[in-house]
Amino acid sequence: YDECTGVLVAYDDGTSETYYTDDSWKTLDETTPAGFEDTDLDDSSWISATEWVNGKANLVTVPRA
Repeated sequence: YDECTGVLVAYDDGTSETYYTDDSWKTLDETTPAGFEDTDLDDSSWISATEWVNGKANLVTVPRA
């Protein structure tokens, strides 16, 4: 996965998983919609995520739910 963007998920037990992305990822600039976890979610109105070519973004820590 050279030059890919991804999300690193680090767990309390010391393990981690990395999920890689491509140009099919979409984004929504509002709160998480109802039914977000459902496989039949209609994301047709969402915009494509912005690609950062050879760039580096700051790490973001997402608090536990």
